[in-house]
Order: sequence, then structure tokens, then C-alpha cells
Amino acid sequence: MPEELAELRMEIAKAHELIRVVKHDLNNDRQAALNFERHLERMEKKQDKFDDRLEKLEDKLGARIDANHSILNDKMDALKDSLTAVNLKQEKSVGFYGGVAAVFTIAVTVILFLVKLLFEGRHP
Repeated sequence: MPEELAELRMEIAKAHELIRVVKHDLNNDRQAALNFERHLERMEKKQDKFDDRLEKLEDKLGARIDANHSILNDKMDALKDSLTAVNLKQEKSVGFYGGVAAVFTIAVTVILFLVKLLFEGRHP
């Protein structure tokens, strides 16, 4: 009986040790789960901050792109107007110089014709 009692005490001690180990493992698992949840919460907060910063950056860049687009459109319109004005001036210049050349050609032709008439009439 003392042997059986010793065996039972040994079994009870093993059971207590097993219970202690299981409790310890459970506590470690709970702590690990809590740590993991906290880590996830921190990561979610970081992701939210990153998303907010990204949204602000997109808004800021969008506004800058719109402003630059407006400036470029204005400058393109001004450039088109300038080119149109230059083309009109060139057309007027070409027309003017073309008219001068035509008048000069007609004048030279008339003079040559008159000279020819004058000199042909004197020489047989």
C-alpha cells in the first residue's frame, strides 16, 4: 500500500506538473496572441497613416498638375496667337513685296517697250 500510495503521489505530481506546463503554454499562447493582435493594430495604424499621407500627396500633386495644365494651355493659346500674328505679318509682307515686284516688272516692261519703240523707230 505504501508503494501504491507513492505511485499515486507520483502520478498526482506528474499531473500537477503537466497542468503547470499546460497552463504555462496556454499563458504563452495567450500572450503571443495578444502580442500578435497588438502588432496587427500597430500595422493597421501605420497603414492608415500611410494612406492618409498618400491621399494628401495625391491631392497636392493633382492640384499642381491641374495648375500646370492650365498654365500650359494659356501659354499654348498665346503661342498660337503669336504664330497667327506672325503669319499675318508674313502674308502682308509677301503681298507687299510681291506687289512691289509686280509694279517693278510692269514698269521695266513698259520702259523696255518704250525704249524699243523709240530706238526701233530711228534704226531701220
